[in-house]
Amino acid sequence: MKPTQTTIFWLNWCKEELAQGKNVLFLARGWSMFPSIWPGARLEIKPIDCSELCVGMVVAFERAEQIVVHRVIDIDQQFFQTQGDSLLQADERCDYSALIGVVVCVNDKGQHRALRKRRRAKMAILTNNMFKHLLILLSFPLRKAKRFFKAQTP
Repeated sequence: MKPTQTTIFWLNWCKEELAQGKNVLFLARGWSMFPSIWPGARLEIKPIDCSELCVGMVVAFERAEQIVVHRVIDIDQQFFQTQGDSLLQADERCDYSALIGVVVCVNDKGQHRALRKRRRAKMAILTNNMFKHLLILLSFPLRKAKRFFKAQTP
Protein backbone atom coordinates (compact mmCIF):
# COMPACT_ATOMS: atom_id res chain seq x y z
CA MET A 1 0.00 0.00 0.00
CA LYS A 2 1.44 3.33 -1.07
CA PRO A 3 1.62 5.93 1.70
CA THR A 4 -0.50 9.03 1.20
CA GLN A 5 -0.18 12.52 2.60
CA THR A 6 -2.73 11.54 5.25
CA THR A 7 -0.80 8.48 6.47
CA ILE A 8 2.45 10.44 6.55
CA PHE A 9 0.72 13.21 8.55
CA TRP A 10 -0.61 10.72 11.14
CA LEU A 11 2.75 8.96 11.38
CA ASN A 12 4.50 12.25 12.15
CA TRP A 13 1.74 13.30 14.56
CA CYS A 14 2.01 9.99 16.47
CA LYS A 15 5.78 10.34 16.72
CA GLU A 16 5.48 13.93 18.03
CA GLU A 17 2.85 13.00 20.64
CA LEU A 18 4.85 9.99 21.85
CA ALA A 19 8.04 12.08 21.99
CA GLN A 20 6.19 14.37 24.44
CA GLY A 21 5.40 11.35 26.63
CA LYS A 22 1.72 11.15 25.69
CA ASN A 23 -0.15 7.97 24.82
CA VAL A 24 -1.73 7.66 21.35
CA LEU A 25 -4.95 5.88 20.35
CA PHE A 26 -5.72 4.55 16.89
CA LEU A 27 -7.70 1.82 15.14
CA ALA A 28 -6.12 -1.42 13.97
CA ARG A 29 -6.47 -2.28 10.30
CA GLY A 30 -5.71 -5.68 8.81
CA TRP A 31 -5.55 -9.26 10.06
CA SER A 32 -1.83 -9.70 10.70
CA MET A 33 -2.22 -9.74 14.51
CA PHE A 34 -5.34 -11.92 14.62
CA PRO A 35 -6.49 -13.34 17.08
CA SER A 36 -4.68 -11.05 19.57
CA ILE A 37 -5.88 -7.89 17.85
CA TRP A 38 -8.93 -7.82 15.60
CA PRO A 39 -9.40 -5.32 12.76
CA GLY A 40 -11.18 -2.24 14.06
CA ALA A 41 -9.89 -2.66 17.61
CA ARG A 42 -8.74 0.56 19.29
CA LEU A 43 -5.09 0.36 20.33
CA GLU A 44 -3.36 2.46 22.96
CA ILE A 45 0.34 3.01 22.35
CA LYS A 46 2.76 4.47 24.85
CA PRO A 47 6.36 5.56 24.33
CA ILE A 48 9.07 3.02 25.11
CA ASP A 49 12.81 3.19 25.54
CA CYS A 50 14.79 0.70 23.44
CA SER A 51 16.36 -0.76 26.60
CA GLU A 52 12.89 -1.78 27.87
CA LEU A 53 12.05 -3.76 24.72
CA CYS A 54 11.73 -7.52 25.19
CA VAL A 55 10.58 -10.55 23.22
CA GLY A 56 6.81 -11.01 23.27
CA MET A 57 5.86 -7.32 23.40
CA VAL A 58 3.50 -5.95 20.78
CA VAL A 59 5.11 -2.83 19.34
CA ALA A 60 4.33 -0.15 16.80
CA PHE A 61 7.09 0.69 14.36
CA GLU A 62 7.56 2.56 11.11
CA ARG A 63 7.86 0.68 7.82
CA ALA A 64 7.57 2.39 4.43
CA GLU A 65 6.17 5.56 6.06
CA GLN A 66 3.34 3.61 7.73
CA ILE A 67 2.69 2.40 11.26
CA VAL A 68 2.86 -1.38 11.69
CA VAL A 69 1.88 -3.23 14.88
CA HIS A 70 3.49 -6.67 15.33
CA ARG A 71 4.96 -8.84 18.09
CA VAL A 72 8.71 -8.77 18.85
CA ILE A 73 10.32 -12.18 18.24
CA ASP A 74 14.04 -11.36 18.37
CA ILE A 75 16.28 -8.62 19.76
CA ASP A 76 20.00 -7.88 19.45
CA GLN A 77 22.25 -4.86 19.97
CA GLN A 78 21.32 -2.99 16.77
CA PHE A 79 18.08 -4.50 15.49
CA PHE A 80 14.78 -6.05 16.51
CA GLN A 81 12.59 -8.41 14.51
CA THR A 82 8.81 -8.74 14.56
CA GLN A 83 6.13 -11.00 13.21
CA GLY A 84 2.37 -10.74 13.02
CA ASP A 85 0.61 -13.44 15.05
CA SER A 86 -1.21 -14.76 11.98
CA LEU A 87 1.66 -14.46 9.50
CA LEU A 88 3.84 -17.32 8.32
CA GLN A 89 7.01 -15.28 7.89
CA ALA A 90 8.83 -12.87 10.15
CA ASP A 91 9.28 -9.25 9.11
CA GLU A 92 12.63 -7.85 8.05
CA ARG A 93 14.90 -6.80 10.89
CA CYS A 94 14.33 -3.18 11.94
CA ASP A 95 16.69 -0.60 13.34
CA TYR A 96 15.71 0.79 16.76
CA SER A 97 15.11 4.19 15.14
CA ALA A 98 11.97 2.69 13.51
CA LEU A 99 10.46 1.85 16.91
CA ILE A 100 7.49 4.10 17.71
CA GLY A 101 5.99 2.65 20.89
CA VAL A 102 4.48 -0.35 22.66
CA VAL A 103 0.82 -1.38 22.62
CA VAL A 104 -0.43 -1.32 26.21
CA CYS A 105 -4.14 -2.00 25.81
CA VAL A 106 -6.80 -2.92 23.29
CA ASN A 107 -10.46 -1.91 23.26
CA ASP A 108 -12.21 -4.50 21.13
CA LYS A 109 -16.01 -4.67 20.82
CA GLY A 110 -16.43 -2.50 23.89
CA GLN A 111 -14.16 -4.68 26.03
CA HIS A 112 -11.11 -2.89 27.39
CA ARG A 113 -8.18 -5.22 28.12
CA ALA A 114 -4.54 -4.73 28.89
CA LEU A 115 -2.19 -6.30 26.37
CA ARG A 116 0.68 -8.02 28.09
CA LYS A 117 3.69 -9.61 26.55
CA ARG A 118 3.21 -13.28 25.92
CA ARG A 119 5.09 -15.65 28.13
CA ARG A 120 7.01 -18.18 26.16
CA ALA A 121 6.49 -16.01 23.07
CA LYS A 122 8.97 -17.91 20.91
CA MET A 123 7.26 -21.21 21.70
CA ALA A 124 3.84 -19.71 20.97
CA ILE A 125 5.03 -18.34 17.61
CA LEU A 126 6.71 -21.64 16.74
CA THR A 127 3.56 -23.60 17.59
CA ASN A 128 1.42 -21.12 15.65
CA ASN A 129 3.66 -21.44 12.58
CA MET A 130 3.69 -25.24 12.78
CA PHE A 131 -0.11 -25.24 12.93
CA LYS A 132 -0.33 -22.93 9.89
CA HIS A 133 2.07 -25.12 7.88
CA LEU A 134 0.07 -28.21 8.84
CA LEU A 135 -3.14 -26.57 7.59
CA ILE A 136 -1.47 -25.66 4.31
CA LEU A 137 -0.16 -29.21 3.86
CA LEU A 138 -3.54 -30.72 4.66
CA SER A 139 -5.34 -28.42 2.24
CA PHE A 140 -2.98 -29.25 -0.66
CA PRO A 141 -4.56 -32.66 -1.54
CA LEU A 142 -8.01 -31.08 -1.36
CA ARG A 143 -7.00 -28.33 -3.81
CA LYS A 144 -5.37 -30.88 -6.11
CA ALA A 145 -8.53 -33.06 -6.10
CA LYS A 146 -10.69 -30.00 -6.76
CA ARG A 147 -8.57 -29.10 -9.82
CA PHE A 148 -8.70 -32.72 -11.04
CA PHE A 149 -12.49 -32.96 -10.86
CA LYS A 150 -12.89 -29.50 -12.37
CA ALA A 151 -10.80 -30.61 -15.37
CA GLN A 152 -12.89 -33.81 -15.76
CA THR A 153 -16.21 -32.00 -16.06
CA PRO A 154 -17.24 -31.22 -19.65
